[in-house]
Amino acid sequence: MFCNNCVHAQIAPDGSFHTKVTQDGNHFTITNGSAAGTNLFHSFHEFSVPANGSAKFDLLKTPQITTIFSRVTGGKASQIEGAIQTLNNQQPVSLFLINPAGIIFGKDASLNIGGSFVGTTANNVVFADGFNFSATNTTTPPLLTISVPIGLQFGQNPADINILSGSQLQVLQGKTFALVGGNIFADSRTISTPEGRIELGAVNGGTVSLTPNSQGWQLGYQAVPDFGNINLSNQSIISTGGKGEIHLWGADISLSGGSRLSIQNTTNSQTPGKISVHSSNLLTVTGDNQNGSLTSAIRAGATGTGMVSNIEIFTQDLIANNGGIILTNNSSSSVGGGNIQVNASRSIEVAGVGKRPSNRSGISGLTFLSGKGGDVNVSTSRLFILDGAVVTTSTLGTGSAGNVTVNATESIHLAGVETASTSFAPSSLSSSTLAVGNSGNLIVNTARLSVHHGARVEASSYASGDAGNVIIRASDSLEVSGSPSLSFLIPSFVGSSTVQQAGSSRVLTGDSGDVHITTAQLKVANGGLINVRNDGTGNAGKVKVNANSIMLGNQGAITAATQVGEGGDIAINANTLLMRHGSVINATSNAVGNGGNITIHAPIIVGLENSDIVANAVRGKGGNIDITTQGILGLKFRHQLTAENDITASSEIGLSGTVQVNTIGVDPNAGLLELPENVTDPSQQIATGCADASSSSFIATGRGGIPQNPMQEVRSDRTWSDTRDISAFPTAPQIQAKISQSPQLLVQATSWHRNAQGKIELITNQSPTQAKPALTCAAVPNTN
Repeated sequence: MFCNNCVHAQIAPDGSFHTKVTQDGNHFTITNGSAAGTNLFHSFHEFSVPANGSAKFDLLKTPQITTIFSRVTGGKASQIEGAIQTLNNQQPVSLFLINPAGIIFGKDASLNIGGSFVGTTANNVVFADGFNFSATNTTTPPLLTISVPIGLQFGQNPADINILSGSQLQVLQGKTFALVGGNIFADSRTISTPEGRIELGAVNGGTVSLTPNSQGWQLGYQAVPDFGNINLSNQSIISTGGKGEIHLWGADISLSGGSRLSIQNTTNSQTPGKISVHSSNLLTVTGDNQNGSLTSAIRAGATGTGMVSNIEIFTQDLIANNGGIILTNNSSSSVGGGNIQVNASRSIEVAGVGKRPSNRSGISGLTFLSGKGGDVNVSTSRLFILDGAVVTTSTLGTGSAGNVTVNATESIHLAGVETASTSFAPSSLSSSTLAVGNSGNLIVNTARLSVHHGARVEASSYASGDAGNVIIRASDSLEVSGSPSLSFLIPSFVGSSTVQQAGSSRVLTGDSGDVHITTAQLKVANGGLINVRNDGTGNAGKVKVNANSIMLGNQGAITAATQVGEGGDIAINANTLLMRHGSVINATSNAVGNGGNITIHAPIIVGLENSDIVANAVRGKGGNIDITTQGILGLKFRHQLTAENDITASSEIGLSGTVQVNTIGVDPNAGLLELPENVTDPSQQIATGCADASSSSFIATGRGGIPQNPMQEVRSDRTWSDTRDISAFPTAPQIQAKISQSPQLLVQATSWHRNAQGKIELITNQSPTQAKPALTCAAVPNTN
């Protein structure tokens, strides 16, 4: 944090721009310079102000000046241990101090100027007409300009700006205090301007634009290719009020040891400013001071009739831990405001508490009186809420709490207090009311949401206000499981409830909100709970779950409970519902109210190991249970709870409710094809044969052939035969047999006799000369 180029306090001109310096002990008076319109240019070889000393810019000869541009060209850092002042000016005068070698503000450094202050380690100030006021190129003839500056141009590896432990460093109301350099470090220092603008920019090259506005200057960083770091430590405070604004730009930005960015509006301002933090890498808000009275924070508040400023954070990663918090705090009586917008492209982690248990890390929007609380909007890839940290809005007055909206593309993970030494407070993603005002709604969009170790995702009321709604869309999965290590804390849950706190005498009259869950896989296990609940006179809300599969295990529960008001309803739509080990779906009234209704649509429902579906009441009427399924395994209707798997809707004193189970089997018509109405006559599809074929037969001769019955396999018992081609082999000489010519006509012998030689001869009659006529299919001789 210290510069090797630092020198003993000294102010010396470099011979250009007619700058004159007069010294009186530790006090330096600066006169002359070169004026151009309302601009005045000074050039120094060295510029350092000693402790208990001062550097006074005397404008007696140039009273029309509104802006002083002072460059330091000697290559040594400026160490400001005393005061910088402007004298004899007719109007507020702004001061630019440009030293590429670095700037250090010591513990007694102070500013007493009428206008804005810009301290920078840039090489050049660029003007609208193209003029460059350079602190590194002093050989160029000084062509002065009357135009306004439009940018700060940096070389490679700009020098740092250090703000050391000391008293307040400030400019007047409505003006700009800006420090722009390589890295910026502040230690135990307060920088302030009433209703003004504070800019801290850590850059590694490029150009920072300058735009004049009503507060002095607005800085732009679009042409900065790479950023440096900003570190605020040991209760360093950056503060303004009313319409004031605070802007930080850097790569790694850190607030530690009770350091704060703060806007407190105490005036009747209806158009407040904002806190804007841009971190290209990591923003860290961590820890509190030694006694825990002041925690590190990015905070906007209002009292009286003031309006709370907004907080905007843009970063890659955000960590708020050990009591670090991002907070809007509305103590005004008529207006609200104070929205928090956090965009972290990669991850957000809020974890733990500070030295005091009340210093809980997180992101929070509070309202105390009649003004409405601000909304909290969080966008990231992964969100972690751990060890007692919070992302919440709440009201302690008649004004309503703001809404909480979280969009996490990959996952949200909550884990409660895991060690007894940490805190009794659970980790929570919530909106709540502790007074007449209503709590806000909680909207969560993510792929995977897991709630463990007693953590909470809730919209709740602890007084007469209404609890808000909880809407969760977890495209992949939602898991609610486990209890905290401290046995007296409640298990993990997702819900909307109106709950009486232990030892509280508040009258609970508000209604609970609804819980809507849409997910692919829902798992509630190990005492985990999804519920709507009302301990007062109001009504419980409704639980609506749409999921592909639901698994309740080891006393996991989906409940809707009330005391006096109407019991809440439960509606479940799923493909499969599995309940095991004492799990329950329960819509009950524990006093005079009626039990709630339960509607379940699931093709497959399984209940095992004393798991129940219950809509009971004590004095009121039991609720109605309506189940539509293709089959239930394990669960059975019973008039009261047993050690088995029960479906019951009874009342101890009042009328019992109804249980209706609609079992839908497989549709017998499913998958069948409708045949054509006009059936073909099979008789028209048969070929006509011969009449005498009625006694036809099929005869297979020889060996092999068809089997004797259709169940017998086909086998061949044919003998072996040689099918080779033997034409190429030698053949024996051909022998021609002499056969006597047969008579032309052979006739049947009719008798025989022995001739004179003793031989037998056959004798026949004369054969007919014509052959027999052919037969037709009708077996009638054809005589044609």
